Amino acid sequence: MNDEGLPYPLASNDLPCGWTAACFGDIGKPFYGKALAEAKRVSDGSVAVYGSAGVVGSHDEALSTGPTLIVGRKGNAGAVYLSRESCWPIDTTYYVPVPETVDAKFLYLQLSSMDLKGLDSSTTVPSLRRGDLEAALIRLPPLGEQRRIVEAIEERFSRLDAAEASLVSARGKLYALRRRCFGLTKQTTVPPRPITDVARIVSGQTPKSLIVDPGGSVPFFKVGDMNVAAGYAMMRARSYISSDMARRLKLHVWPSGTVIFPKRGGAIATNKKRLLVTPGSFDLNTMGLVPQQCLDSKFLLFWLETIDLATLSDGSNVPQINHGNVAELMISVPSIDDQIRIVAEIDRLLTMTDRALLEVQRAAQRSQHLRRAILEDAFCGRLVTQQHPDERESRVVLDSETCRTAAEQRKRGATANAELEVAT
Repeated sequence: MNDEGLPYPLASNDLPCGWTAACFGDIGKPFYGKALAEAKRVSDGSVAVYGSAGVVGSHDEALSTGPTLIVGRKGNAGAVYLSRESCWPIDTTYYVPVPETVDAKFLYLQLSSMDLKGLDSSTTVPSLRRGDLEAALIRLPPLGEQRRIVEAIEERFSRLDAAEASLVSARGKLYALRRRCFGLTKQTTVPPRPITDVARIVSGQTPKSLIVDPGGSVPFFKVGDMNVAAGYAMMRARSYISSDMARRLKLHVWPSGTVIFPKRGGAIATNKKRLLVTPGSFDLNTMGLVPQQCLDSKFLLFWLETIDLATLSDGSNVPQINHGNVAELMISVPSIDDQIRIVAEIDRLLTMTDRALLEVQRAAQRSQHLRRAILEDAFCGRLVTQQHPDERESRVVLDSETCRTAAEQRKRGATANAELEVAT
């Protein structure tokens, strides 16, 4: 900032010819949004109401007219949105009317590419200080070049959008194929029989005086452990107890091969099923099926994957699966040899689909890396050529009053700014 409070090219040796570097606060002044209770909004209004998570409703009055940047201040701090039309940003946001000397989409894309969320200054509710937002460094080419850069970004992003849509479609088809794999457990001519004929239904226990023993030999699985298991096998637990403690607390230690699944609460919706590969106990939020010798444990696990646990729950406010719900299930049990053959085929198909899903995931990650690379090139002057002589010779001219006001505000110090943040 020079003596007059005007922006000058920062690190000018790194700037392409004709570009200007300025603090965001020198380009546009961030204003605090204004509270607008949901009850006071007009549901069929033509003005979008913005919060830190984006559009949250509509109204018939506007707080800002024309192109406006909205930046999350509280909650989803650092999130950036662009409204081309008049809008009402609420008090969890800052809003910045975009000056005519800057292309609104260019400024939006550049600000979105920054790690504003990394400037979070809070210990509880995520928040962004106005001074930190104002200090963000913006690189500005001439207006004509800004527009050409935006066109180039949109053209490349459009191709990536199409590729990512194909990936989403492929992912959906692979998951559908994966679900169909488990249907092989039902492709048998053997008549179905009650699950209680071939497996024992058991429930977990959570003793009041459970003491975790890191050196214990008995794993104690909690319903949350199902989310961190590798594949379908429960190979590790977060808690272990000794055999003596298990006997003292009268805990059942169920054999390896027991299939466990959530029996109550929101965990039912996760539809997780796991196979114990070592003997262990599990908590009261968990239910298990202990197969008899005529039933292969992995066949039982894959067959259970065809069952949506939510359909077994009692439908109460806190869903629960009871023994009776499970006892009503019917299962066709072919010979052990056929079960092992079916399990091997499902494993083969799952391996193929999992590999394909991993490739889809990697392709999606590459697409995100490409987006970041495109934006980096765009705002370093590498995405488009400077084709026009008038662009090479002209810099963006910012409003001097805006620059002076922003400079004076920053000079008042971080202390006053922090007090203002707390007060709001």
